[in-house]
Amino acid sequence: MTRKDKVSMDCQAQILELEKRGYSVRRIAETLKMCRRTVRKYIKIKDSLIIKKELHAIDEPNNVVPIASPKTPSQETIIHQFPEWLQNLDWQTLLNEKRKGVPFKILYEELKLKDVKYWAFWNNLKRLHNTLTPLSPKTTMRLIHKPGEKAFVDYGDGIDIVDPCTGEIQKTWIFVGSLPFSSKVYAEFSFTQKIPSFIVSHERMWKYFGGVARYVVCDNLKSAVTQAHLYDPDVNKTFVAYANHACFAVLPARPYRPKDKANVECHVGILQRSFFQEVRNKIFHSIGELNQALHEFLECFNNQIMKEHGVSRNDRFSNELGLLQALPIEEFLIPEIRTATVHPDCHIQFGKSFYSAPWQYVGKDVRVIATTSRVQIFDLVSLERIAIHSRSNKLGERVTEDFHWPPEKKAHCDFNIEKAKSEARKIGPKTSEMLTFLFDLKFPLIYLRRVQGWLRKVSAAQCTKESMEYAATMAMQHMKFNSSYVNDCAKFFDAGGLNRPQNTGAPNRNLKHAYLR
Repeated sequence: MTRKDKVSMDCQAQILELEKRGYSVRRIAETLKMCRRTVRKYIKIKDSLIIKKELHAIDEPNNVVPIASPKTPSQETIIHQFPEWLQNLDWQTLLNEKRKGVPFKILYEELKLKDVKYWAFWNNLKRLHNTLTPLSPKTTMRLIHKPGEKAFVDYGDGIDIVDPCTGEIQKTWIFVGSLPFSSKVYAEFSFTQKIPSFIVSHERMWKYFGGVARYVVCDNLKSAVTQAHLYDPDVNKTFVAYANHACFAVLPARPYRPKDKANVECHVGILQRSFFQEVRNKIFHSIGELNQALHEFLECFNNQIMKEHGVSRNDRFSNELGLLQALPIEEFLIPEIRTATVHPDCHIQFGKSFYSAPWQYVGKDVRVIATTSRVQIFDLVSLERIAIHSRSNKLGERVTEDFHWPPEKKAHCDFNIEKAKSEARKIGPKTSEMLTFLFDLKFPLIYLRRVQGWLRKVSAAQCTKESMEYAATMAMQHMKFNSSYVNDCAKFFDAGGLNRPQNTGAPNRNLKHAYLR
């Protein structure tokens, strides 16, 4: 059986305060929505405590003077205004425990006071705590927003979507953006809060507003802030790239400080209380259908008259539209951003391909920003672009610019190319033909090292000139110039002895005869 007459300490204090003001038992019960028997019970407890002089401090609350230090003379005056049983306790230790977060109930049970009711213990100790540690008043400051300066964005829980075929329920999130000066609101539903959805939501928001604000104040979600910090947050690099493209700056809100973007926090709650309740009896089967209903609601919402201004959000926005920045002309392609090291051969590896960088950056880390069509390399400190290439789709391909090589190295390589061609002519015409073909390609330097390896095998008598000629012939026929294939062909030729393969044509057949397999 539950106790229906048990009320909290705060509510008991309300009973006594109303009784002190002259309220009748019936009126107190009606005001506090409780039983009259319960009201009489706590008034009776109060009367009995007054008789025992245990509530002397409650009857004279105005005589309590705040003090700063427990050892000051004024403290003795204050503590003597409280009941004697509290003066005999180690009340300083009790207050220290309370400051650590220990509830009054636990402190009362640990003391095991027989002659003191819990309500008297709670009330006296609470007043003593509030007197000795007065709370500083909380203040707020109304922010003055300039038109077109900032946009606030935030996410909230969305409306579930039901698959019409399987009945599967899929969770959504609502993205809300607002301009704090006019309070104009944009919102849409999405399945995730990841960076692609986050950026696409911003693009649609700017199109809805017809311009771009100078700053975006966002929460500390991972799509916007990689590492949250009170003074120096680390903003997501991909989101920064989009911000640079659309010409706005990112201002992350302080962690656990929703008042930094109170305008959009308020509108998230408004949409969840208004739009969500309007469509509470509807079942949506696609996110497009859900967003269509939300956009229809937003048209009415932004045209509603605001009580505090006497005009609608769209009316105030008409004075703000001209101060927004122009929309970006080019479409933003979401890039891949990586950090890479420039190898001694003046190339970095990105994906499965290699891209050249200036020789001055050999051994240094650089930032790589790649889209589906191009790869850009930036200095990691100054963020200056040092190279740009078309993105390769071939496995292991090297995309090289000649001017990225150091001048002395390039001259040395050019000399080695002529020397390699001279040695190839001494081996045979097929080898010379293969080397001429390779060195006439767009980037001949990438083949120089493997060519030097083939020529070194002949000069070191690891293979014969004939086998290299055979290998060159096979390489040209099949257009395969990797080192392992050429070396294997040369080994195969040398291992054949007298039965070396001959490059013969197809056998001549008499067309008058039928040849059966």
